Amino acid sequence: MLCPLMMCRIDLGEGRCGPCTVGSGVGVLRSATGRCIDWRCAVTGRLESGLAVRIDLCYRFKMNALVIAISANILLGFVLLGMLFRRRAADAERLTDSDQALCHIRRLLPSADGNVSLSADGLGALFELLDGTVGLIERRGRRWTVRVIEPGELVAVQVEGDRITIRFADFGWPRSYLQLPDPAIRRHWDERLAALLRATPARYSAGGHCA
Repeated sequence: MLCPLMMCRIDLGEGRCGPCTVGSGVGVLRSATGRCIDWRCAVTGRLESGLAVRIDLCYRFKMNALVIAISANILLGFVLLGMLFRRRAADAERLTDSDQALCHIRRLLPSADGNVSLSADGLGALFELLDGTVGLIERRGRRWTVRVIEPGELVAVQVEGDRITIRFADFGWPRSYLQLPDPAIRRHWDERLAALLRATPARYSAGGHCA
């Protein structure tokens, strides 16, 4: 039997085990008749005897384990708190020019080159590459996300003032908002996206059969 307080095994003899009484850091182990008995430390395995036996080693072992566990939890709490504050801090990353946008686009399309229309807030852009590929780059969370827009992937394109709102058929993709102050650029993208909205998906023929 292990003493629940001091991690010591208490043997009263004849196959019986009993509790210990503890006071001021000294363990006094007695049988039901009050007779002093021997005890064996569960940590060191040493057999001790006497009326009053110090069990500092067992006590110290337990306290050290408790201190280590508490310290580890406190440290983990500070680490998690720091990560939370970092994630909630303002994200200052913005697109400043078309070259920077193309640099991000090339992570998905290595040979990408063409025209890029930046959103006024620097959080996104629409692009049309030399091979006719149309796509979108956006800041989502703390990373840049690039998506190629295929025919049939859009369900709505809305223009309100200088803002274009794009809705995708993919319900897992949130709406995209881009601010295009230049009327000519805004009109160009309204027409270009509307054409993709009306287009039949490329993977199907007009009759609905796989091409």
